[in-house]
Amino acid sequence: MSVMAKYARIFWAEPTDADVAARNLSVDALRKHFANLDFKGAVRLAEAIACAFRTGKLADEFAAVVETAINELSPAFELVHHQQQGAVCAAVAALELVNVRLRAELTHSV
Repeated sequence: MSVMAKYARIFWAEPTDADVAARNLSVDALRKHFANLDFKGAVRLAEAIACAFRTGKLADEFAAVVETAINELSPAFELVHHQQQGAVCAAVAALELVNVRLRAELTHSV
């Protein structure tokens, strides 16, 4: 199932399949990057995502990571002009990381 299909309309009125597929891969790259954060880094990430939705700007600490992940598949993407899209992708990646870890824990506990 496409993770970004239900979120893409936040920043695109009519997302294409190619747009959604590219963002799915970006979200996966971000999820993998975020998985390497220690506890303090994860807390800073959560704060950065929350602040981005409040202020409209992703914290510099994570902005480059988000922009790079999206640029890999969409070279024309510039975070400076699409902060909301970057914040949504970061948030979805963080949620996916939690979901993956929960599924793993549930699988191992059975």
